[in-house]
Amino acid sequence: MKGACICDPSKCFNSQGKCLPGFERILVKNGNAKPGQCCDEYECRQPAKDCASVICNDDFKDILNDECPEDSFRPLSYIPDGSCCPIQPDCRCKPGLCIPIQCSKDFYPIITKKGNGIPGKCCDNFKCVSKNENTIQGAIARRTLKCFDSHTNKTYTEGDKFLRSPCETCECHSGIVKCKQMQCTSIPKGKCFIGHEKNECCPVCLGCLDDQNGKREIDENWQKDECTNCTCNLNFTTTCITPICKTDCINPRKVEGECCPVCDHPTIIEPPIICPSLEHCPLRCEYGLQKSPIGCFQCKCAESLEPTVHSDESQCEELNDNNCDKLVVFLK
Repeated sequence: MKGACICDPSKCFNSQGKCLPGFERILVKNGNAKPGQCCDEYECRQPAKDCASVICNDDFKDILNDECPEDSFRPLSYIPDGSCCPIQPDCRCKPGLCIPIQCSKDFYPIITKKGNGIPGKCCDNFKCVSKNENTIQGAIARRTLKCFDSHTNKTYTEGDKFLRSPCETCECHSGIVKCKQMQCTSIPKGKCFIGHEKNECCPVCLGCLDDQNGKREIDENWQKDECTNCTCNLNFTTTCITPICKTDCINPRKVEGECCPVCDHPTIIEPPIICPSLEHCPLRCEYGLQKSPIGCFQCKCAESLEPTVHSDESQCEELNDNNCDKLVVFLK
C-alpha cells in the first residue's frame, strides 16, 4: 500500500529567505495542509511611508505660476512611487507643433530663425517672400543661420560638410542638416579577402586569398607545396613559381622537404678512345651497320634507316663509289 504525502513544517522556514536592508517581508498568501501549498508565501517590499508626517516643499506652486512660451506646455504634476511629495515637470515643446509653412503661389519660404527644440525656440521661424526677395533675403538668411547636429553635438555654418558616421555625409544648408548615405561598390567574391579600414565606410581588398581561402598580406610569401612558392602582389593577385629540376644521374633520390631529387653520385659515361675495328666484319647490310650506345659501329645490320633530314628524293643525287666512301652493297 502506498503512503500519502504530508506537509513538513520544518521545511517552510528555510524556504522563506531574507530581505535586503530597507525592505520588509510581507505575507501575501497563507499556506495550508495540502502538499505543494504547505508554506506561507512572502514578498520583500519597501515599507509604506507615513506621508501624514511629511512636509512637502511649496516651491512647485511658484513654478505653476510661471507660464510656458506659446510653443510649449507644462505637464501635470505627479507623485512618484514611494514618495509623498509631488513633482512638477518643466515646460516641454508641444508635440506636432513644427509644421512646414505653406506659402501662396509665387512666394517661397525662407528660415529667419533656427529652432533648437527648447521651449520658446521649439520650431524654425519661416517667412514667405517673393521670387526676387527669395534670392536676396534667402542668401542673407542662410549666411546668418547655423545648423546644430544632435548626433555630433556640434554647430555648423552654411555650406559646412561633415561626417555623422563613416557612411553618412551631411551638409548645413539654410539652417537644416541634410544627410545621405554613401553607396559602396561591390567587390567580386573570391578576388581578395575583404575588410574595413579604420574610419572607412566601404569594404576594401586587404590582401590575397590562397587556394585554401587563407588570408595573405601584401608582399607575403608562402610555400604552396614542396616545389611551389607564391607571393601576394600589390594588385591582390597571386604569383606562384615552380622551379625546373635537372639531375645528372640515372637514379636520382627523393628527399623529404626538397623539391628536386638529388644525386648521390653523378653518372659519367666515358666512351672508349678508339672504336673496335670492323676490318674483319663480313656483313654487307642494306641499311648499314648498327651503332652502339657510345656511337661506335658494330658488326650487326641495322633494321632500318631513319633519315635525320626530310627532303624531296627527286632532288637527291644518287650515291656511288665516287661520292660515298661508306657505300655498302647488299650481296644476294
